[in-house]
Amino acid sequence: MAVPRPSEERVIATNARVGILIPGGFAGTPPTLSEFTAFFQRADDLGLHSLWVIDRIFHTVNVLDPMTLLTCAASVTSRIRLGTSVRLVGDVRAAEV
Repeated sequence: MAVPRPSEERVIATNARVGILIPGGFAGTPPTLSEFTAFFQRADDLGLHSLWVIDRIFHTVNVLDPMTLLTCAASVTSRIRLGTSVRLVGDVRAAEV
């Protein structure tokens, strides 16, 4: 199949909104604050719709607090939406101990 020339490229109209998960669990050392802020700013600059975090109760790797990650993202972005997939609070946290 021939590669289309720029004038022949297809444009697909869509209302799809693309969001990505903020990585929060790491087997080794997590990224630095400056690496996270660059990640958040780049996502915002690319026009992504949203950044998401997940909360974990039981884990065997280093997990960063999802609310801290969202706070950091909110402080360095201007238009991207922020969300949590599941936020468990209260007595469930006692299960970690």
